[in-house]
Amino acid sequence: MTDSTKHIINKLLGSRGRISAFAATAVLFVGITLLLLSVLVWWNFSLLLAGERQDNHATFFVLGKNITEQNMGSDNTFSATELAEIRQTSGVIDAGVVTPALFPAYATLGGAVAMATDLPLESVADKFLDTIPPGWGWRPGQRELPILVSSSFFDIYNYVFAPGQGLPQLSQKSATMLTLKLQVGGPAGGAYSAHVVGFTERFGSVLVPQSFIEYSNRMYAPAIEARPSQIVIHAADPAEEKLNSLFRQKGYSINAQNLRWARLKQIVSVVTATSGIIAFLLTAISGLVFSLFIQLTLARAQQSLTLLRQLGYSATFLRRVVYRRIFPLTAVAFAVAMAVALLVQSFAGGAAKEHQLNLPFLPGWPVWTVAGSAGMILALWLWVTTRNLIRE
Repeated sequence: MTDSTKHIINKLLGSRGRISAFAATAVLFVGITLLLLSVLVWWNFSLLLAGERQDNHATFFVLGKNITEQNMGSDNTFSATELAEIRQTSGVIDAGVVTPALFPAYATLGGAVAMATDLPLESVADKFLDTIPPGWGWRPGQRELPILVSSSFFDIYNYVFAPGQGLPQLSQKSATMLTLKLQVGGPAGGAYSAHVVGFTERFGSVLVPQSFIEYSNRMYAPAIEARPSQIVIHAADPAEEKLNSLFRQKGYSINAQNLRWARLKQIVSVVTATSGIIAFLLTAISGLVFSLFIQLTLARAQQSLTLLRQLGYSATFLRRVVYRRIFPLTAVAFAVAMAVALLVQSFAGGAAKEHQLNLPFLPGWPVWTVAGSAGMILALWLWVTTRNLIRE
């Protein structure tokens, strides 16, 4: 293309449409940015809600029987038949018993935190735990006993018991450095050195390895049948109304905290999906506005383009000239939108790390896939629009 031709084409498509081009590009940028950010939000929440700790917290819950005035003093434990029925319930992936300690357990602690208290011990199979810290496990003859303390149980000590008894409040790290003297089975039973090795949010008492509970129940309470009063359930969707309705009909109570988390997961999924649909529609409208800008620009220059055709310039050549002006604007809008997405994800990754959550510092494949797909669709749309306006 000669300099004179460039001057003519720029005159036809440039000065009169600069403000319109800027406005159309800005609208396109806003639409693409909203689309990428909505996908980014959905992807980040999916990572958080489907991560190991959060997923375990959301899809596991503890089931018990409602205690009413009518059944007070009755046997409110679960039978083997009831456990089998729960395992076969639609939506339940797996279920296991929370085995209680049938023997007394008395803990003492000396030093600055001098205290003595009964401990409610129980255990579950390791596959139902929300955390398995190093050192977890026990074998007969071992005098060291690891324990998992409920986070709510620990909060009661820090904010209720300790201030009232003049005891120091403890951080979780300092609690793991203490050694409890644990007497089980009464004065004639066994003595152990217990160490807090972690904390659990799923269960409300003190957990010990299942091997210890089974051994001690046989040793110190052989005549008592260990029938569980709680069942831990792994469900596909704990917030499913059909599943909850069935449990309510049977008079079962469900851990409310776990259900709130599961419902939060549903709400977040709906909100992010809705925002994604809205962002997609806004992007489509932005692409339409950009397309209308191209059509208006070419319509204004139609007479001059017809003259160029009469002077011997082919439609293919004229389309190529228009493409050279359109696609850089589109590329700029996409590049800036991706830069915004990168900055937002970097900020989100840093903020998540400060709260001990794990998020990448770069957008994942869904963001890149949506950006690439949107780019190809918009490029095809503009190509078809320009081809229809500049015919052979």
